[in-house]
Amino acid sequence: AACGRPLITRMSHYAGKLGARFMTHGQTCIDIDKIGIDGTVHILRDMTNERHLELCQNTYNRFKSLVNFDDDELRIREFLKRLI
Repeated sequence: AACGRPLITRMSHYAGKLGARFMTHGQTCIDIDKIGIDGTVHILRDMTNERHLELCQNTYNRFKSLVNFDDDELRIREFLKRLI
């Protein structure tokens, strides 16, 4: 997600896992479970460059909305200070 590339995946593999937050079929990924192999092939064959760029941007934007390494670093520093 950080590199802005949508996944072609089975979302069932991510059920209950952190990675599921990054994926929405048709926006940030292509869910094979939802549309099957034939549907996935159809989407990929018909995908325009503009649509691919849109999916890439959506994926990157989702990552940026959910992950902030600067905030994480500050929280880790505070946690470590409390340990000392």
